[in-house]
Amino acid sequence: MDALERKISETLLAEERALLDQFPEEGPVAQALGLFHGKSGWVAGVAVALSLGVIIIGIYAIVQILAVDDPVSAVRWGVVLVLAFVAQMMIKQWSWLRMESERLSREIKRPELLVAMRR
Repeated sequence: MDALERKISETLLAEERALLDQFPEEGPVAQALGLFHGKSGWVAGVAVALSLGVIIIGIYAIVQILAVDDPVSAVRWGVVLVLAFVAQMMIKQWSWLRMESERLSREIKRPELLVAMRR
């Protein structure tokens, strides 16, 4: 807990502190599993399926690179491997950005809850 959070916690009433303690900060695993909930949870499922497909394509490309004797074919499979790697990075980036937006939304809702309680 940093100084700002400590100061905020000290100024909260006991009732408000108890309410906020009901919604603790989630860890990375809980945030990742939270991607599958809500209206767009199916998109996370599609992303996982695509990710698994890209992993299989990448492994197949590595096997082909090691198996071919022709340098041109090896370069072509290398391009497939690089594209699979880039696709994998894009899927992971989307997941991390979505987790961060959910975390930020949660942090914004906490003060909104406190303001609504005081009315």
